Amino acid sequence: MKKITLIFAVMVFAVLACQLPPSQDDSQPTAAQPQSQHRCGDGVCDGPENQKNCSQDCDSVPALESNTDGEGLSDESNSPEEPVPDSAEDLSASEAVLGEVFVEVQVSRTDGAGTCPSPPWGVDHIAGGDFSCPPAKYWYGYNLVATAHQIVQITPAGGGTWRITGEKLGGGAYQDAQHWSDGQRVCSPMSIEGSTFEFIIVGMYSNSQMELSMAADPVERSQWQCDQGHSYERETTLLLIDWALAMSGDYTDLSAQLRSTYNGWVRQTYTLDTNSSPEPRDHVEVVVDFTCLEEVGSDTYKQRVCPWEE
Repeated sequence: MKKITLIFAVMVFAVLACQLPPSQDDSQPTAAQPQSQHRCGDGVCDGPENQKNCSQDCDSVPALESNTDGEGLSDESNSPEEPVPDSAEDLSASEAVLGEVFVEVQVSRTDGAGTCPSPPWGVDHIAGGDFSCPPAKYWYGYNLVATAHQIVQITPAGGGTWRITGEKLGGGAYQDAQHWSDGQRVCSPMSIEGSTFEFIIVGMYSNSQMELSMAADPVERSQWQCDQGHSYERETTLLLIDWALAMSGDYTDLSAQLRSTYNGWVRQTYTLDTNSSPEPRDHVEVVVDFTCLEEVGSDTYKQRVCPWEE
């Protein structure tokens, strides 16, 4: 069994924890409220949780709104249906096992002259880009790489099925962000930055197949300079759109299907060449790792067989 030290998870958790709002002092006595543990099932609907991916926390609150530019993941994302447990014993925390989900996304776009785009892509950016124009258009190129991680809890749900929910605050970060012009544009990209983002997972395991529904909100922020001397800033969701397309075929749906684990581990790789203008211009690779774990120390784990393998 190998020992896994989650240095990446600690760094992401620390960055996201600094962004949480401070608690407020209320002089009036109030009824005790659930405390957010930043996971599905804690009684608080926050972060990227919504009615679709965490109905038990979010039944009485609005679903997650779509992200920047009006595109990206919305409440249309499909979460796998959960079976009704056979009995209360099926949900016993003592039977729970921890798991780890690690995702790496790589997206690149070839620059150069091409034909006009079609939604969800735009020549300049995802929402509001040029979708109607006479060819040729000059596409800028980019490389984007991001990783995301979450510790999950695996609990029996009855009938040989297992429920997968976020156990600790998940998160993601860009590992690389670059873009460039082919030299033909009036306004050219000068710099780009991808910030840290929230990431949460719910899912089910049944009949040798795992279905995971993810929620994430990665955004790129870039600076542009024009020949006339003026400059401007822009937010895009370039990585998110192709990430969803590669896994599910729907740019609003971050869901994935994985084959059965072997000795507590499984990896699924999704590749896609898309955005024909006229040839595929976007090249995507998404790698999803799922590992069953046993905690042996603070943020230290060793791999173990998954409960459905026992």
